[in-house]
Amino acid sequence: MLLDCTDQTARVHIASLIKFIVQRLKVTDAAILHSVETITTTDDKGAVTSVEQPASLIARFIMKCLSLLNTQVAKSWSRFEQFLDIILTFGCGEEGKEDENLIGLEYLMSVKFVERVCDFILGKKSPLCMPNEKRIEMGGSFSQPNFTPLIKMLTKILTTQSLLDKFPLSELEKKMFLNAELLKILLSNQSGGKQFG
Repeated sequence: MLLDCTDQTARVHIASLIKFIVQRLKVTDAAILHSVETITTTDDKGAVTSVEQPASLIARFIMKCLSLLNTQVAKSWSRFEQFLDIILTFGCGEEGKEDENLIGLEYLMSVKFVERVCDFILGKKSPLCMPNEKRIEMGGSFSQPNFTPLIKMLTKILTTQSLLDKFPLSELEKKMFLNAELLKILLSNQSGGKQFG
């Protein structure tokens, strides 16, 4: 709904409700946020299948959101700001009521958030993009995607030493973050570059 709805007012109100739920579930599920559970199912033929998934409902929701970045989110680049705000709320808390603790950011770092976000922003120019992989191009000659929520989280991550001590950036994440194309996008006004300067 957030990615398909063309009415910005509706997207803002729906996002507000989801952000409220995300914030509450993050605190409620804090103890099991990093836990994994195994689900075993049996099909009609008697074959048993086991699948691991996060034990926390909010962790499953956030993982689903992150899995959509290079597909549905990229396709809806002109109206994805409220969707990205939900991820920002999980990571940093609500605007004006930022989290004192780092529950959300620690979880995001444990699932390679910096790598996923840099890959998403870089699109076809990402080192993770395979030669024959098709990526949706975001932006056009008259408007560019607004990555402000993601930039706010990257800024928070890169300026929180205790977080970097616990989850040091991999060589790939450093390489992706220092990519000239990514830095150009991050520093542009449309993408919320004021976070960096």
